Amino acid sequence: MDATVAIVVLVIALATPIVLFGFYCYLLMNRRTRAYFSPQSVEIRRRARAEGRTR
Repeated sequence: MDATVAIVVLVIALATPIVLFGFYCYLLMNRRTRAYFSPQSVEIRRRARAEGRTR
């Protein structure tokens, strides 16, 4: 039982950074995400919120 728990914890500890790195790369390379976080888009959303407009 103890060995099984240790193996599961080890697998989770090894998989977490790999999954997070892959997710970060996906967000970084996704064109829509880059467009969403571009300074122009951020400013447009900020102005819309200031004027009370939402989706």
